[in-house]
Amino acid sequence: MLKLCYVEDQWAYFSPQDPTKLFYDDWDDAPYEHNASAPYGTDIVVVAFSGPFYTPAHFARSCNSPYSAQQINRGAIAWLSPSPYDDVPNAQYIHAGVSLEEFKAAIKAMGGEIYVREE
Repeated sequence: MLKLCYVEDQWAYFSPQDPTKLFYDDWDDAPYEHNASAPYGTDIVVVAFSGPFYTPAHFARSCNSPYSAQQINRGAIAWLSPSPYDDVPNAQYIHAGVSLEEFKAAIKAMGGEIYVREE
């Protein structure tokens, strides 16, 4: 089962590994948005999405969040939160470790969309 392990802008990254056990370049450095690299490898699946969602970087003071990717994957904060400025129906927080199926359902429930590459 693929599990959410990283979010950057409108890209969500999924791995078959437990997100708390993953480590990529600078995943232990905060702020993650200026240090951590996106995960890479043949087992990583990348999904594009849109909707009224905020990453931890959006809540950063002074342009730097206090979180590393490892801290987020260990549950310090959700990878995606509903917009605090909009009335989001069915608001949900999307944490590390949710399955790809759960992720897609949560995005759609909040009025978002999922984009996939067709071959």
